[in-house]
Amino acid sequence: MPKYLIIAEKPEAARRISEALDSKAKPKKIGRVVPSFVVKNGDCEIIVTTALGHLYELTTTISDRTIYPVLDYKWVPKHTVERNKRLEEWLEEMGKIGSGVDYYVNACDYDIEGSLIGYNVLRFLYGVSDYRRVFRMKLSTLTNREIQEAFKRMSPGLDLGLVKAGETRHIIDFLYGINLSRALTRSVLRFLRTPYVLSVGRVQTPTLNILVEREIAIETFIPDPYWVLRAEIVINGETHEALYEVEKVQSLSEVKRLVEEASSKKAFVEKVERRFEKISVPEPFDLTTLQREAYRVFGFTPSRTLSIAETLYLNALISYPRTSSQKLPPDIGYREILEKLSENSSYTKAVEKILSRGVLNPKQGRKDDPAHPAIYPTGEWKEELNSDQLKLLDLVTKRFLATFEEDAEKVICRNILRIGNVRFIMKGSMITKKGWLEVYSPYYSPEEKTIPLLKEGDILTVKKIIVEEKFTNPPRRYNPASLLREMEKLGIGTKATRSEIIETLYKRRYIIGKSISVTELGFSIVSTLRRFSPKILSAEMTRMVES
Repeated sequence: MPKYLIIAEKPEAARRISEALDSKAKPKKIGRVVPSFVVKNGDCEIIVTTALGHLYELTTTISDRTIYPVLDYKWVPKHTVERNKRLEEWLEEMGKIGSGVDYYVNACDYDIEGSLIGYNVLRFLYGVSDYRRVFRMKLSTLTNREIQEAFKRMSPGLDLGLVKAGETRHIIDFLYGINLSRALTRSVLRFLRTPYVLSVGRVQTPTLNILVEREIAIETFIPDPYWVLRAEIVINGETHEALYEVEKVQSLSEVKRLVEEASSKKAFVEKVERRFEKISVPEPFDLTTLQREAYRVFGFTPSRTLSIAETLYLNALISYPRTSSQKLPPDIGYREILEKLSENSSYTKAVEKILSRGVLNPKQGRKDDPAHPAIYPTGEWKEELNSDQLKLLDLVTKRFLATFEEDAEKVICRNILRIGNVRFIMKGSMITKKGWLEVYSPYYSPEEKTIPLLKEGDILTVKKIIVEEKFTNPPRRYNPASLLREMEKLGIGTKATRSEIIETLYKRRYIIGKSISVTELGFSIVSTLRRFSPKILSAEMTRMVES
C-alpha cells in the first residue's frame, strides 16, 4: 500500500484536505504541535501535514550590521533567525511525521510562494532529491469536490519554473535589501546617539518615491483662479440651476462680459437633447480590483482585504484570492455555484433571474492568470463569520452574480438655454434599465438627477445669474487603494506583495494617514538616494527585475 505525505501551506487547509480525502470524512488527528491527519482513502495511506507559511528564510553569516557588501546567503530554518521556540517545535514535529513515506505531495498554494514553501520543506526538512517521488496538487478552491479532483489529477514532479522564479526573487530582494539598508544605516550612524536601522527595498523604495513626488507636486502647486457662471431658472414655480456651457472661465474680464450679455430676464429653450448610455457589466474581481473596491465601499486597507479574503478561501467560501485573472472559465461550474447560492435567501431572486435565461455567459475581463481564475464564491456557507468577513463575502458574491447580468442603461438629458447671447446647460440623468445594478446594490449606484421636461421654444424666467470664483486644486494625495493601483500600473511588486509593501512603509514610519503623507524621515531617505544613487528610486529598474 503506497504511503503519501501531503504538505499544505496552512493548518486550516490541511484540515479541509484531510476531511475531503478521507472516505468517511473523519480523518484521525495526530501531532501535538502540528495539526496533522491520517487519512483512509481507498488502497493508499495518506498523511496530511502543514507548514506555517515560510518555514525557511535567507540569512547571511555576517552578523555585523555595519559591514557591506554582503554577497553570501543561505537558507536556514526561520526559527533560528527569529528565535521562535514554537516554530522550532513545529519543524521538529513535521520532520518526524514524514518518516517512512513513499511519495510526497506539495499542496501549498499554487503560486510562486506556495511552490517555494513546499520545495524548501521537501529539500531541507525531508531531504528529497528524487523528484520522481514528488507530486503537485493544484487547488483554486478548498471545496471537497475540487480537493478530490486535484488529488486524482495531481501532476508528477515539481513546478520548477515557479520554484526557481520564487527563489530567485527572494535572493535578489535579500541581497538588494540587506546591502542598501546597511549602507544607508551606516551613513547616518555617526549623526545619531542611538542606533537606528533604515530600510531600503527593491519595491519599497520606488513606491516611497512615488509618494514623495506627489507630496512635492502638492507642496509646490500654485492655484490658478477661475470663475463659474450659474443661472437660476424658475420652472413651474420651482428654481432649477443651469451652468454656463464652458465649465471654467479663465478671466474676470470675460466673466463681466458674459454677465452683461446674459442680462435678459428670459431664457429661451434652444434645444432639448436626450441620449441613452450603457453602464457596462463590471469585470470579475482579481485581487487588485477587489482590494480597491473593498477600500471604496468599506474602507478596508488592501492588506486587511487580503487577510479577510484568505480566511474566506481557507473556509472554502471563495476561490484563491491571490490571482491577477479577471476570467471565469466554464470548468468552475457556473450552474452548480449559482444553485448553491440560491439556497441563501439574499440571492435567491437574483439567481432565479439569471438561470431563467438558460445560457450562462459571465462577463470576462482583460487580465488573465495561468494559475488561477478570477475570485468567485463557491456557494458554500459557514456560520459564525464576523461582520467584516460577511461584508467581503457578500461583495464577492454580488460581483460574481453581476457578471451574469445585462448592462444597465441610463438616459442623459441636456436642456440648452439661451439667455441673451449666452448659452447655459441644464443637465440631468436617470436610470432606465437597472440590469446588473440591481444585483450589485448597494455597492454601486450612479447619481441620478431629475430635470423638468421642456420643449424647444419654451420661454422661462431667469431668477438671477450667479458668479462664483474658484481656484484649481493640487493633485490628490494617494490613499492605500489608489497607491495600489499606481503600483500595478507601473508594474512594480506583485499582486501578492503590493499591500505588504504599503504596510511596511507605514510600519517604518515613512508615511502616515489614510490620505497618505510622507514623514520627514521618508523625505530624507528619498532626497539622500536621489542625490547619491537615483537608480535605487527607479520604478523602471524594479519593473525590469520583475519581468
